[in-house]
Amino acid sequence: MNKNVNMMNLILSATVVMLGICFSCVTGPSQKEPRIAGIVTDQDSVGLAGVWITVTTFDKEAVFLTGNDGRFLLDSLETGMYDLEFSLPGYTSATIMDIELSDDKPGAKYWVVLKYSPVTLPKISNNSGE
Repeated sequence: MNKNVNMMNLILSATVVMLGICFSCVTGPSQKEPRIAGIVTDQDSVGLAGVWITVTTFDKEAVFLTGNDGRFLLDSLETGMYDLEFSLPGYTSATIMDIELSDDKPGAKYWVVLKYSPVTLPKISNNSGE
């Protein structure tokens, strides 16, 4: 009986180690690549979906969107300086400037809060001047 229990413990330990190795293979190498991550919320800390994130670096510009929960991950970036602008209709925009990604500082995380700002439409009159 003891021999069977020891064998089961050995098999269980080997399985846990193998799962850990497989997880490492799926998640990639442990070295960090340059990335910027974070979440965009409203004033009540509710994640905002579909926020436009305009990423600008020295000679490039790209636009990304936040996910359904307001989170974003900009990975596989090159080292260098980045500016981020966050915008969504009905909210004030926000900008983070001079984010430096380097070998010593490969990542940055941010929590961005956009304030609700209702859009005011101009008054429309009909052709009769009323």
